[in-house]
Amino acid sequence: MRSISHLAIQMSNNNPGCCVNGVRLIAVGVIYLKIYHIFFTPILTAAYKRSEADRHLLVIDEVVAKNVKLIYEMYKNHESARHIADLLNEKEILTPQSYYYDSIGKVNPYTQNSKSWGSAAIINLLKNQVYIGHMVQSKKAVQSFKSKKVVELPPEMWVTVENTHEPIVEEETFKAVQFLMAQNKNKRPKKSHGEVSLFSNILFCKDCGAKMVLSTTQKGAKIDRYYRYYRCYNYVQHTKTACSSHRITLATLSEAILADIRYHAKLAKADEENFVKKLHKISMKEKNQEISDCRRKELIAKNRLTEVDGLIQKTFEKNCDGIISDSMLKDLLQKYESEKQSLHEQLEKIRLDLLNAESQTTCIEKEVKNLIKYAEITELNRSIVTSLIQSIHISQPSKVDGKRKYEFDICYKFQKQNGTKKETVSDNTIPLKAV
Repeated sequence: MRSISHLAIQMSNNNPGCCVNGVRLIAVGVIYLKIYHIFFTPILTAAYKRSEADRHLLVIDEVVAKNVKLIYEMYKNHESARHIADLLNEKEILTPQSYYYDSIGKVNPYTQNSKSWGSAAIINLLKNQVYIGHMVQSKKAVQSFKSKKVVELPPEMWVTVENTHEPIVEEETFKAVQFLMAQNKNKRPKKSHGEVSLFSNILFCKDCGAKMVLSTTQKGAKIDRYYRYYRCYNYVQHTKTACSSHRITLATLSEAILADIRYHAKLAKADEENFVKKLHKISMKEKNQEISDCRRKELIAKNRLTEVDGLIQKTFEKNCDGIISDSMLKDLLQKYESEKQSLHEQLEKIRLDLLNAESQTTCIEKEVKNLIKYAEITELNRSIVTSLIQSIHISQPSKVDGKRKYEFDICYKFQKQNGTKKETVSDNTIPLKAV
């Protein structure tokens, strides 16, 4: 068999222009690999290792595979990449790089940030088709034979070979995660006067669920002064036929949210242990039904597994006694093995659901400590808002004693359950300042 390097040298000698932009040469090389069913296997691919029988093939590393499945399930349940990374760091789960060097008994030469998960690492893992059993080559190439600069190639130029190894993640889960990432990528906060809006992608209309968008109006004849206020996006696009305006000034909303943050932060600071206990109690009360359902399904699946094992044993005994034929034995065994595989998959999913549900409560202490830092703040900024708050829903104002008042529901991150928004009704009502 001729080597890839020999092929590349011959091509370059015959026609130096053959590797313009580095594309044709690499494409031919990958096609050569496909013909002979040889693939480059990345060393630091989490949850896979090289086969001892054939170093070009990947086999699942069961120790790490469960963590990859958890990452996909959590993101599918709308957990952010940052939150997933924080959870992995909190549980002291090794990064792929650290795990690799530990497994071969060598010191990691890349010490900087090698032991910490980051959101970029999570996103890269979620995008990697290796976890659905596909191998992708030619993602990058040198710019030309005269330059050593490496450039990224567009996806349509990638070479993908499907089903080269056993998948860890189901293709439906992978596609759902890609869809969520595409959605999140398009949800970039809009800027106002060169700055990201304070409550962008956090503030929503309580009646129709649409985002509240920031608008700016000039204040009288003074061109350097503005009113800044939020309105329901449905109202802005379709007027009152879709929804009411829900208009509220940025200053009024900021004042109310600041007061609420300080109120909760002071409560937590005064008695942190009791505050956390109450949150755990509320959290577990809301999760009890879900956990109970998972346990019930787990028990049913385990009992059925025991029954199927018994049926397999009886089937063999009946075959030995001549009651059933060999062909019938084969058919029954295939049926039972298929059911067992399905039950094992159900149990794995239930395990991940339970782990995901229980992991939410373990982050409460961390979120509360983050909250306490802001007990004495006097002004909000974007960093504080995004670190503490998952969402805010605001109602259409009602008139009370000649003033307009609002009801708003704040979902703090320490109240978040199962990666979904949990609205917490506040008793606070705030008058709308003169606009």
